Amino acid sequence: MEEGNFYLVNEPDATTYFQFRPAEDKLYESVLDLAFATGDLYDWISNWAICAGDTEATGSDHEMCRFEILHDGTATVPSPTAPRYNWKKADWKVFHSTLQQSVANHKMAWTLLMATQHRHSSLDQAAELLRDLIVAAVKASVPRLRLHPRSKAWWTQELTNKRKAMKTSQRVMKLLPSEDSHARCKQRRNDYFRSIKKSKTDMWNQYVED
Repeated sequence: MEEGNFYLVNEPDATTYFQFRPAEDKLYESVLDLAFATGDLYDWISNWAICAGDTEATGSDHEMCRFEILHDGTATVPSPTAPRYNWKKADWKVFHSTLQQSVANHKMAWTLLMATQHRHSSLDQAAELLRDLIVAAVKASVPRLRLHPRSKAWWTQELTNKRKAMKTSQRVMKLLPSEDSHARCKQRRNDYFRSIKKSKTDMWNQYVED
């Protein structure tokens, strides 16, 4: 590492991994996850720490580590997210009436486009016009979902509750390691991740149906 000009970012002796061994009825901890930085980057790194509470939320036996990298204040670019609509609360009467009225208002333009439908450009323009009218009708009749940039559309209150249960069981296992606490932690972890998989599948099926 010295030859490659790498420096260790971790705090000395901070354990990053834990494992319960039922045969020995004991919880083992070790320094397993290491972060290295080159010399020119090392001076920009600070506040390395273990986030125990966040680790419990992931269900992992590796501690979640964080650190900060100083920069020149350049603004970050948020991840683009497409607008999402609450189709369960859609007012289809408003949608149909809005679309019909919009088509009527653009009747002349629509007629001209259809009269020259043998032209590719006219077909493209007709498709774009129809798309714009449909989108406008959707905006007028379907409420939008308010999503945070990091929101997960498949997340539910049930998953929140199961994550809390998993975090609690993992915290108990760390404080009172035993075969029973380990089994309970494992069961709740598996239940949590099975529920996530099911929720994602249900959301996808609903999206396809819509």
